[in-house]
Amino acid sequence: MDLATGKTLSVLFCGCSPICFGIAVIVGVGGYVAYKTITSGSSGQQSESPKGTSQPSKDNTKNTSPKKTTKPSDKDGEENQKRLKRAKTPVAPDESSDTTDMRKVRSLMYHFKKRLTRFVRLSAMAQYISEQTSIRRDKLLCTGKSQYQDRNSGMGQTVHASHVVRVQINNAELLKSRNAELFEMLKNFLGHTHLMPRYANEWNGVGGRIDRIQEDFLEEINTIDFSRPLNTQVRDMLQRLKDEFLKVFKSLGVPKNIELMEIVEVIETIDEISIEELFKKGKS
Repeated sequence: MDLATGKTLSVLFCGCSPICFGIAVIVGVGGYVAYKTITSGSSGQQSESPKGTSQPSKDNTKNTSPKKTTKPSDKDGEENQKRLKRAKTPVAPDESSDTTDMRKVRSLMYHFKKRLTRFVRLSAMAQYISEQTSIRRDKLLCTGKSQYQDRNSGMGQTVHASHVVRVQINNAELLKSRNAELFEMLKNFLGHTHLMPRYANEWNGVGGRIDRIQEDFLEEINTIDFSRPLNTQVRDMLQRLKDEFLKVFKSLGVPKNIELMEIVEVIETIDEISIEELFKKGKS
């Protein structure tokens, strides 16, 4: 077991009982742990969390006090609501994907890294669209269930087509009327999914926790001005975003449905992303 993996395991199991820690060490050394039976549960995104409390940065933003817009009745009791039919978008690989095989089930490491980096890219896309259409950024996007989806998994209940970014277009018709091409670009971006094991997409699991982080940071990240150099306030905000992603996986302990080494891979991969690299995702 290399030093980085050992360090990550120690973070994961700090405070665990001796028995749990012993199990973790055995799994880490062997590099293998069998998948457990996938538990039944509601699929994917099912209820909403309350609004986050983070404050937007100021000296690197164009709109210093944007108002977060949330669709009414999107929260509370979604698991008891009928699933809304989402508009279809084209199926396409990630820009930096190592494969064009759209039937490939992705690893947790790949999926959750993209959930971080594409969320930053969405902010830059919103800035560009705002500049081209004169629609304010804080009026362009809002939190809520995904309106668009490029596909269903077609692999039964154990594999989900999992959205990478869970955000809505606030006024789709207005955007479409002002610039249909940019509307299609944003719609396709928001409809993009990865094929993932069900346990990675459930609202009460890691997928739902990442959904809520994106929701909590949407207002703040949508104030970054990517035409300016990276400054201290934006650096601090991106660091907090990255830390929240890491916290999800570091707090899992011994998971029921996920291989321990998958968690280690996610933590190490996200931890290796520098803030400069994350900021550049919005400038590329």
